[in-house]
Amino acid sequence: MRQLAPLFGCSPATVCRVIQRLRPLLAIEPAARPADTAERLWIVDGTLIPVRDRTTGASSRNYRFSANVQVIIDADTRLVIAAARPVPGNTADAKAWRDSGLATTCAGATVLADGAYINTGLVVPHRKRPGRALLPGEEEDNAEDRDHVLKAVAAFDRTYGTKFPKAVKKITDDVDELLAFYDFPAEHWIHLRTTNPIESTFATVRLRTKVTKGAGSAAAALAMVFKLVESAQARWRAVNAPHLVALVRAGARFERGQLIERTEGLAA
Repeated sequence: MRQLAPLFGCSPATVCRVIQRLRPLLAIEPAARPADTAERLWIVDGTLIPVRDRTTGASSRNYRFSANVQVIIDADTRLVIAAARPVPGNTADAKAWRDSGLATTCAGATVLADGAYINTGLVVPHRKRPGRALLPGEEEDNAEDRDHVLKAVAAFDRTYGTKFPKAVKKITDDVDELLAFYDFPAEHWIHLRTTNPIESTFATVRLRTKVTKGAGSAAAALAMVFKLVESAQARWRAVNAPHLVALVRAGARFERGQLIERTEGLAA
């Protein structure tokens, strides 16, 4: 505790409280590390940690003095593989990664990162940019039926399965769940295909908690979140084609987004 406290500019008692609070969360599902490094799928990202030490911290996008710490975790075990020394919080993730020296630790492993790590040699998923043509295979990814998507998944497996087996396995193993939205009305696809429903729902809560700098207690935080979401839901946009929700709940069958069959109970 005494060694960690000066690093983050806080007291040993604060470090002890943080560790006691996080320890049960970090130990929810312990797992052993895989033996074969080549089969590992790792994820790296920069974490902003609030600090009081002005020599280490800097004003960052969270409007607080913080330090940027590059952390690598195992996608399967969720264990921390390595962490770099802290750098000022306004340091770009790509620069922090290059200066961290963690690349040698990742030799032989597949490492995923977000768009802040472009041109660093890591595997960075990317999307179609405005005003540019679709990349090869994206036409099938945006297809209107399941068959074309399955062909695209098979092509993706053949192209990248050898080099990135763990990453490809994340898609091929869960392809049924990923394509489940095809069994719903086409008007609802825009809602079901979103990759960030939690962030969208709690955007109001996040903005408010930044202003209040915390709720003070667990009970107060729960009450604040409930009231904020309850207030925000009055401004949420309604689902497209709300008249189809009753059909979905009654078990109506949809294929390629179109209603093709109704159950006997619904027809009655």
